[in-house]
Amino acid sequence: MERYVNNDGTIAKYVHDDGSETSIKTWPKGMETCGSGRNKFNVFASCSSGCPIKCGFCFLTAKKFPYKKLNAAQITENVVKAVTMELLDFRPELRKIPMNLSWMGMGDPFLDLEVVSYATGHIFDEVSGYIQEIEGVDIATSLPRISYDDKKHLDYIDIFLNNTKKLTNKPLGRTDARLFYSLHTIREEVRRKMIPHSIPIGIALDYLYDNFEYNIIYHAIFLEGINDKIQDIEFLRDYFKYNNDQLRILRYNKCVNSIYNESEKFNEIIKYLNMSEINMKVQISPGSEISAACGMFLMK
Repeated sequence: MERYVNNDGTIAKYVHDDGSETSIKTWPKGMETCGSGRNKFNVFASCSSGCPIKCGFCFLTAKKFPYKKLNAAQITENVVKAVTMELLDFRPELRKIPMNLSWMGMGDPFLDLEVVSYATGHIFDEVSGYIQEIEGVDIATSLPRISYDDKKHLDYIDIFLNNTKKLTNKPLGRTDARLFYSLHTIREEVRRKMIPHSIPIGIALDYLYDNFEYNIIYHAIFLEGINDKIQDIEFLRDYFKYNNDQLRILRYNKCVNSIYNESEKFNEIIKYLNMSEINMKVQISPGSEISAACGMFLMK
């Protein structure tokens, strides 16, 4: 296992012997807090080595990274090793703030949500002696497929979290388990270019709207000449005007061999959407030395 750290020490990435990754991230002081006004640290966990989804803008696709499925025991061992090493050997101060587990590294958790839910319980069981509080669990997906067993596995995670008795107090309406959906555009023909292995956008949005009492946060990056046209932005605006879920804008960091760049209209797009008074959050870039997109923390 190898460890890499960004310039200001807020992000550590562990590369495991099987090729998967675990990233541990904090924001610089004063830049982000959880709902109760405290800081937290995020553990970004991989549920596989590589990813079968092959999103066009992802660095895994650009570098033709091979995909290998991992079982729950392998996933658990990787994440626990990274978290305990970070908390014991490098940043013991993190033990005093809540931990948030984010399934948004390599792989798409919805391809094997049963394994992810099982690993979630074992990870928290094994690190419980090193952490004081738990903020929650976030599960990112492009929805490559849907199954009505998905809710059962999400419910398991939610029940487990409550049984730990370590959950932080949340603002009204904030659920302990949340879903992060890679949206990027409402237009199916455009999204198909960005994420070819996903179910149609109309089916996905109907499924999410009808079947989840958990918070859903919709992710979007804006790529030059791809999803930054006025139609894309107007469609997003109109959808979120009638949907109280959050649209979370991520910065796109150029990755090696990728044909994509962040839209030059980024600031104009944000200003336009902000004037629309939708529920929106814009995340800052992790830093210029982070050379990849969409939650993947790849060091140069």
